[in-house]
Amino acid sequence: MNLDPLSLKIRSAFSLAGQARTPHPKRAAVLVILFPREGLAQVLMILRALHLNAHAGEVAFPGGVPEAQDVDLLATALRETEEEIGLRVAQAAVIGCLTPVATRTGYLVWPYVAALPACPRLEPASEEVSKIFEIPLAPLFRTGELDARFPTERDMTVYHFHEHRIWGASARVLRQIECLNGHA
Repeated sequence: MNLDPLSLKIRSAFSLAGQARTPHPKRAAVLVILFPREGLAQVLMILRALHLNAHAGEVAFPGGVPEAQDVDLLATALRETEEEIGLRVAQAAVIGCLTPVATRTGYLVWPYVAALPACPRLEPASEEVSKIFEIPLAPLFRTGELDARFPTERDMTVYHFHEHRIWGASARVLRQIECLNGHA
C-alpha cells in the first residue's frame, strides 16, 4: 500500500476545514502518523505503559485529553505526541481528521492524521509509553477480523501485530483508514 494515494484520499474525505466541532463532555484527540518505508505506508503506534490507570498495556496512538493551553483538539493531539514519543509534528503535516470514535470509558476521540516523509527519531516517555511500533498497514489490515468479545452486530474489528492485539477505539480508527483505502 503506497502512502501518496492514501494521503490524497484522507485529505479529500476528511478535510480539516470541514471538521465537526461536536461538543462532548469527555473529549480526547490522537495523532495517527503515517509515513513511507521502502515505498509502503506505515503507521506509528505505541504500547502504553503497564502502570497507567487507564488503557495500560494497550496498543494505541499517541494522544490524550485537552489541557488549558490547548487551543483545540488538534493542539491536544500534537502536544500529546510530542510528550509521549518526543516527536514535534508541524500542523502543516496534518492532512485530515477522521470520524471521531467513542471509547468504552465514555470518551469521544478525534483521530487526526499526519503524513510525514519518513519516520523520524523517536524517544518514548517511559512514564507513559513502553514501546513505539512502526507497523506496515497492508499486512496489518490482513490480520483484521471480527472481535469475538463483542456481539457480531457491533461489527468490532481487531487487528494483530506480533503478539499484540489492537482493538477498541484504535482498531476503529484503523478500520476507517482500511475502508477508505478499499481494503474492507
